[in-house]
Amino acid sequence: MEGPRGATEEEFEQVLIMLGDNPSDSSLCRRFPLSFNRDNVENHRIMIEDGKIVSHQGISEREISVYGCKVKVGSIGGVRTLPEYQNRGFATKLLDDCIRKINEDGGDIMLVSGDRGLYRRAGCRRAGEVCFFKIKKQEVAKFDKEVEVVPYREENLTSVIAAYEKDPVRFYRTLSDFSVIAKNPYRGVMLTLHKGNKLVGYVVISSKEAVGSVIEYAGVRKAILDSISSLFAKYDLQELNLFVPLHDAELIYLLDEKEIEFTCSHSPLGTVKIVNFPRLMEKLHPYLEGRLNKNEMGLLQFEQKNGSPRGEDEFTIRFGKEELVIKEIEHLVFGTSEKEKPEIKGERLSNIIGRSFPIPLVWPGLNYV
Repeated sequence: MEGPRGATEEEFEQVLIMLGDNPSDSSLCRRFPLSFNRDNVENHRIMIEDGKIVSHQGISEREISVYGCKVKVGSIGGVRTLPEYQNRGFATKLLDDCIRKINEDGGDIMLVSGDRGLYRRAGCRRAGEVCFFKIKKQEVAKFDKEVEVVPYREENLTSVIAAYEKDPVRFYRTLSDFSVIAKNPYRGVMLTLHKGNKLVGYVVISSKEAVGSVIEYAGVRKAILDSISSLFAKYDLQELNLFVPLHDAELIYLLDEKEIEFTCSHSPLGTVKIVNFPRLMEKLHPYLEGRLNKNEMGLLQFEQKNGSPRGEDEFTIRFGKEELVIKEIEHLVFGTSEKEKPEIKGERLSNIIGRSFPIPLVWPGLNYV
């Protein structure tokens, strides 16, 4: 057995083949270009047995903005072990290795595009609350048609980036990143929204069997609503699914005003693990300063013990002499509908935690792997 380790550039095509892809016309490279590219080959973690790659997990490392605070995340995808090599612990070893590498690379959070025992045992949780709107065809009349909806054109790239950059919780994307994913038809089709001569937003939509799903949106929230009737007509939809992160209060308000029914729950896209809690909270220091005064900030401490990737970490939030020790810290930090909130002993600490959390969790959108 060899590994876990990063793949080499010479092994990149073998990784694609092992994942059932065709290297000469790779759908993985087109669907997930930020992860499946040769510049990211070291983050494709592999196990070797019998002279071949038998297990793989890929990492895409990116920074996100949370109300101006820069935080680093590692997204996990492309998880596979060849059937004849399963139940030998390869996937567990690789996931431990991914957590270690994300931490060593300065990553604070791990996002996983899945929810199963392998991830749960490593301390990954369903967290981060979103509202799910299912818009039906008979409700289209509720929406104005005040924007023009057109396919993405390269000449609009700068305006598309500007629309995305206005979102307070988002990924940092380079010009090259955005150029690649904006014209990627495999995750969904990008449509830009125009009013007069001005680009006011965009939506990325996928559709199958008369059901559409908005993968990502950005820009003026009223413009997002004003595009809905055009989306139904363009793709001959019977319904449109739209997930709105709970922190996007404006869009939730506008949809609720139209009397569109919705439910709120955890993110449906996978699970999340806080890799380095003290470092995460240090990076979010400016965010907390907007909610706590200077004296309160001076008494607040965050700790993480054990450092085990197997989900055995203990997290401590301390305020003066009061403290909360907890294992499922993701539920508290990012919010969840999965479990009740933990009982917090200490009136002052309870007040501090109530004012500080939950913190918005980024919606993967086109960064999904």
